[in-house]
Amino acid sequence: MTAGVPSFQPVCVGACTLAPTPSMARTMRFKELGVARGKQPVGTTVDVNCGNSLCYATKHVVLRRWKTFGGKWHPLAAKVAALPVGGWFDLPDYPNDGASKSRLRGGVCACSAGRMLKFSTRSLSTGGIRITRTGTWGGLLADPD
Repeated sequence: MTAGVPSFQPVCVGACTLAPTPSMARTMRFKELGVARGKQPVGTTVDVNCGNSLCYATKHVVLRRWKTFGGKWHPLAAKVAALPVGGWFDLPDYPNDGASKSRLRGGVCACSAGRMLKFSTRSLSTGGIRITRTGTWGGLLADPD
């Protein structure tokens, strides 16, 4: 090997096979499962049961459900998910500044019910915001419009 050129040979530490970067490790986990990149079942992700973010050893790779974050956002995410495309509802007491709308979007999308939702938020003149469902992300669950 020449000086200054990085090696992409797998490194084995104990029972783990390590990749140089977390991104490369995730890609290798997909390959270990025989899943085409990005085509894993909806609601799942690849992970390792040893806890090492660089590991992609075959015996450590698992397909797991997304983590669910409970709290105040889950009921709102479920309400948005129940809307038909184009449906809307108002939250009259929610602040309508940009930071609050961004916090709402992040909270709803972090819930398992809101992961694949497309929605928009609009400030109301009387205060509060209007949430409109615009569709669903993903190939198999995409809305037909």
